[in-house]
Amino acid sequence: MQLRGVECIDCHMPMATKSAIKQAKYKADVKTHVFKINLDPNAKMFTDDGKYAKGYLTVEYACLVCHGEKDRNWALKTAKNVHSFGKK
Repeated sequence: MQLRGVECIDCHMPMATKSAIKQAKYKADVKTHVFKINLDPNAKMFTDDGKYAKGYLTVEYACLVCHGEKDRNWALKTAKNVHSFGKK
């Protein structure tokens, strides 16, 4: 599926893995191979100490890397329907 130039991997494989350099608040330097996006408002992508990922992406990494002017609440609401955009 492609929506306005966006491909599945843009959201489901974002630049969320850091090998050396953090690019921005929610952008690292390597694409992750974690596909699942957790839409639970209480979900945290990393353990409290920040050392380990929990096996899913949160909307901050899946959505806000491109939509940085928006907030987490917007991302949670929008992500629930994103696969229906452009469909009749």
